[in-house]
Amino acid sequence: MFEREENNFIPGIFNYCDRWCERCPLTARCSVYAMVEDEQQAEEYAGGARTATQEAFWRNLQNIFTETKEMLREAAAERGIDIDQLDLKEASEIIERQRCSVEQQNLMKLAEKYTKQAGVFLKTQNLSDETLDHTQLEMLQIIGWYHYFIAAKINRALYAEADYEKDADSDAFRNDGDGSIKIALIAIDRSTIAWKVLLNDETNREIKPLIQLLDTLRRLCEEKFPNARDFLRPGFDEIIEMVM
Repeated sequence: MFEREENNFIPGIFNYCDRWCERCPLTARCSVYAMVEDEQQAEEYAGGARTATQEAFWRNLQNIFTETKEMLREAAAERGIDIDQLDLKEASEIIERQRCSVEQQNLMKLAEKYTKQAGVFLKTQNLSDETLDHTQLEMLQIIGWYHYFIAAKINRALYAEADYEKDADSDAFRNDGDGSIKIALIAIDRSTIAWKVLLNDETNREIKPLIQLLDTLRRLCEEKFPNARDFLRPGFDEIIEMVM
């Protein structure tokens, strides 16, 4: 069981979710959702003016950044790294090499290919078309929500893998890679089901290649991250106490 933070929030629940807050049953346990909701309410009530509610929000956000900065300093110090003495030019070059390495991987290229091809199909669809039934609309919404998301999570996982290769003693990078691929696989599974529901004689030529592409992405993800399916996402893959 994961530790619970104040206000009944689940630590890290937002790291491996699908960002579809409107459909999430655990928003009451998510600190990020609560923070965004507070800011939205402040904007609605104040008409953009800075109020006590907004001031509290920004103070809270500033505290989060300050605490995060200190945590990074402490983690770096444990590894004998002085952040203030880092060579920014060298760090920038390392980041650029890592970016190029990630973008050149076949898994990343295929994920981006899916994003583009699914996007082309979605642009041909009119969601206000009265001939579409509820099921068709639902499937298009699922596909639309995830068609960028899949590549984004695969990208994050590949960066985590690259960091793990540089620091094999840190399980955090490996866990982040597995968690990111876990939610990417969930998005792939849901998208595949949605495409199959929309598949018919008229759409076969456009949709079948997209299903095949997702099947390839699924296989490559599972091969590269064999433990991803077993990763336990905070809140979603564990038994949690019901909020009274």
